[in-house]
Amino acid sequence: MGNSASTPAPQPTLSEKHASSTRASFPSSAADLLSQLSLRGSAASRASAKVTSENLAAWEGDFASSPKHRLASTVLSKAALTDSLVRRDAQRDTQQFFNVKVNEGGLPITNQKSSGRCWLFSATNLLRIALARKLDLDDFQFSQSYLFFWDSLSKANYFLEQMLDLADSPLDDRVVQHLMTMPENDGGQWSMLDSLITTFGLVPQVVYPESFNSSNTGKLDALLASPVYLVLLLDRPSESREKGTFEEAK
Repeated sequence: MGNSASTPAPQPTLSEKHASSTRASFPSSAADLLSQLSLRGSAASRASAKVTSENLAAWEGDFASSPKHRLASTVLSKAALTDSLVRRDAQRDTQQFFNVKVNEGGLPITNQKSSGRCWLFSATNLLRIALARKLDLDDFQFSQSYLFFWDSLSKANYFLEQMLDLADSPLDDRVVQHLMTMPENDGGQWSMLDSLITTFGLVPQVVYPESFNSSNTGKLDALLASPVYLVLLLDRPSESREKGTFEEAK
């Protein structure tokens, strides 16, 4: 039999070498990744991860060596992060379609501006449609500020009433702490709206117009909360007598 010439094995291309080295350098599973990121590693591994000039230069070089990293860096530096990170397929699959449309009657759009009164605006916008049709009005708004005033007063009153009921509880009581997180805010929902309108009614916006603070409620809410906190602290027993009552504190 004659000798057959051996064919040399094909050499891997540069791209194949890069792909192989990339696969070798990346963890094969989430568990492997977590184990690499663990803070409980050896002293040697923790020492190698210190933030030093040498490590920073090495990490920067490692990042720049990846075309994917460079592409991501370019894209994310040219647009808002929230826009760049939206997946196109997710955006396509989560489109909203409605088969019922409310005819707003051509009334001008309202603007809650820098406030959290969306629930009051949505309610008054819906209610004004029927009235505008009945009275043949081209422009009409119920006062959102009117409802906002009574809502703020009601919330402050509710908070203080709750504090009276909890007067014997220490300041670090969980219920007290929960109520103190936000004694005054703009938010609301259906039952609160129903109570406001039933108790205080509605007025046109021309009777109770917008003000600067009703349209910019951030600082207003903080200021409204300050005297509420002050009353709470003045009318409660001191920390040394936190088990006492209001009468004892007085």
